[in-house]
Amino acid sequence: YLVCGALAPDLSALRLDPATLTEIPLPAQVPNKSDESLLWTAQGWAAFYEVNGAQLAPASFAVLFSPTLEPTGNVPFPRLEYRLTDVSALDAEGVFWGINYFYPGDVEQRTDDDPLAAQYGLGASHTRGGPVERLVAFRWTADGVTLLDAPPIYLQLLPDGEARNWEGLVRLDARGFLLATDKYPQTLLGFVPVK
Repeated sequence: YLVCGALAPDLSALRLDPATLTEIPLPAQVPNKSDESLLWTAQGWAAFYEVNGAQLAPASFAVLFSPTLEPTGNVPFPRLEYRLTDVSALDAEGVFWGINYFYPGDVEQRTDDDPLAAQYGLGASHTRGGPVERLVAFRWTADGVTLLDAPPIYLQLLPDGEARNWEGLVRLDARGFLLATDKYPQTLLGFVPVK
């Protein structure tokens, strides 16, 4: 669901307007999965379902909403194995980045067919298998979302193979990215520089 709200100027309260509660249509019914990412575009809001892999999602699309949360349609979204847990804001060229994450306990998302890895290879710490933690570049147009022809940015995995559930992403211009986990394995704030 989406809902409009107003934040008090002193940040002391957030008031939600229940009359604006809007359901987001899901492209697939996967237990414990939902739309985890919102992107502001010239057309309004775009909501992205976190599962867009070929095995689990028969359709892959972003759902569009007006600024007042009226549904306005769908646009195509590329196939992406594993989870999409957050996206950055659009830049001036329509590029945005997403966190692409696989937790080995999500057995329904395991696959031997990862087109991004096949095209660009794996990050050094990803060659031993286990979790996938990477940033993927996309391009937004009014006709839909496409993968940018650029290699993913692989995050250095932990030596013990423990996965970090990265759930927050902000692009800092050309400097890099800030990432945040929820609470697994603990709350973390990370910086990924861009060269």
